[in-house]
Amino acid sequence: MGYSRMTTKENRSPSQGPEQKRRSVAVIYHFFPHYRKAVVEALARSELADFTFIGDDHEYLHSIEPAKFSDRVRFQLAPTHRLFGPFMWQWGAITWALKPEFDTIIMHSVPHWPCTWIGALLARVAGKQVYFWGHGFLYRPKGLKGLARRLFYSLAHEHLVYSDRSKAIAIECGWSPDKVHAIYNSLDTEAQRAIRDSHDALQWSRTRLSIFKDDLTPVVICTTRLISIRRLDLLLDALAILAKRGRRANLILVGDGPERNHLALKASLLGLRVHFEGACYDEHRIGELI
Repeated sequence: MGYSRMTTKENRSPSQGPEQKRRSVAVIYHFFPHYRKAVVEALARSELADFTFIGDDHEYLHSIEPAKFSDRVRFQLAPTHRLFGPFMWQWGAITWALKPEFDTIIMHSVPHWPCTWIGALLARVAGKQVYFWGHGFLYRPKGLKGLARRLFYSLAHEHLVYSDRSKAIAIECGWSPDKVHAIYNSLDTEAQRAIRDSHDALQWSRTRLSIFKDDLTPVVICTTRLISIRRLDLLLDALAILAKRGRRANLILVGDGPERNHLALKASLLGLRVHFEGACYDEHRIGELI
């Protein structure tokens, strides 16, 4: 979700004058990871709406560090509790969704959370505008699971999704194109542009040499948790195919997770050069690698 896509003081449309009624928005999320910091800070600067961010403040899944916000951000604690498997509970998803001071609710769109179903439904009954923010459809829904997912997504008036593909699938399933917005994932683009612009070709060469002892081979990079659902094994297969075609590339993986050892073994068997950076919360380092 690139925060440059958000409406803030810096990019407000001339037609959006101060005479417009400011919306009061509750953003209810399970927790705000470190990579959400830039977009949350940008929304907190908005001149069109007042945002309050509700979520947990603990490390998530034992591998993702929570964001640390400036005093500008209005943050309210709402703890999450694991029920079983992927199912979790967060009372704040219901209590904050019903608070009368908010006319708009943005919720984390995970259908495994019964509190989100209840909170979104009650918010709609109360006359509030409800948005879901998340991956959206990763594939066309099928069967009972697909029916449940479609029912869940129908609780929101509009959707903020991570990709054009997710938006296309939603449209195929009957959602109006005007109600599904591809806003992508979060990067601190301003910080990373500054890092990019401060480096010259010699510095980039040194970075590649320090990692791979090679500054000529193209580099592929992926920043994500190393979990099976990401199918990073397919990325390794793709690089192996390229190598057989004479177009070798090195790989940097930024992140950690249970698949790390498996991916390292597969990379070794395929003869690929892969650098595992591990979990990284240093924006300068991430920008340098990208």
